[in-house]
Parts: sequence; structure tokens; C-alpha cells
Amino acid sequence: MLEAARSIDEWKQIEKLIPSLDLLVKIVENPETDTENIKLSSEEWKILTFVDNQSTIKDIAKRVNQSEFQTAKVFYGLISSGLVTVEEKEQQLTDVLSDLDKQIEEEEITKNEEKEEEKNKKQGIRKFFSR
Repeated sequence: MLEAARSIDEWKQIEKLIPSLDLLVKIVENPETDTENIKLSSEEWKILTFVDNQSTIKDIAKRVNQSEFQTAKVFYGLISSGLVTVEEKEQQLTDVLSDLDKQIEEEEITKNEEKEEEKNKKQGIRKFFSR
């Protein structure tokens, strides 16, 4: 009974950082914390190796064959230490679409520059032969 009450209290604390198990887990590329002094347990390392920036906490819990509560508890520590972050799947989709838009725009600019360059070459050739 006491253990159940403790788990409920822990879960309430975890929910402050992890409101849903369907959040995507992402590795923080440039953590602001002093990573040299962070010591990870073997369990944290194990779970961290499954972070691929595309999986949810629920997905990772299944892969490591661990309870969602235990996995969320580990992620709570990793988030608190600044090594990982969580975000909505929709946010990732928005980021991907934004990146695609930028890429398409850059490709269109490159194509237009190439067309302009080709046009200038043709004009130069015409001028050369029309002398």
C-alpha cells in the first residue's frame, strides 16, 4: 500500500516533465549542462541507446522490455540532466515540413540560377558567332 502511494507521488512528479508517454524523445545536441560531470547508470545508458529522435517513450519502453513507469522515470532523470528533451509528434512533423520547404526553395533558387547561367552562355555564344 505504501509502495503504491509512493509510485503515485513519483508519477505526479514525472508528469510535470513528461505529460504523455506519446511524446517523442530527442537527444539534445548541445546540452547546456556540464556533461563531463554527469554519471549515467547502466539502465540510463541502455535506454539512451534507444533514443533515435523518432520514437516515443512508450515505443522505447516496449523495446527495452521495461514498464512505461520505469522508462518514464529514467527519462525524467535524463530530461532533468539536460541530455534529452521531449516534444509532440506534431511538432516534429512541423519541423520536417519546414525543412522540406527550405530545401525545395533552395533547389528552385539553384535551378533558376542554372537556367540564368545557361541563358547567359547561349547569349555569349550567339554574340561570338554573330560578329
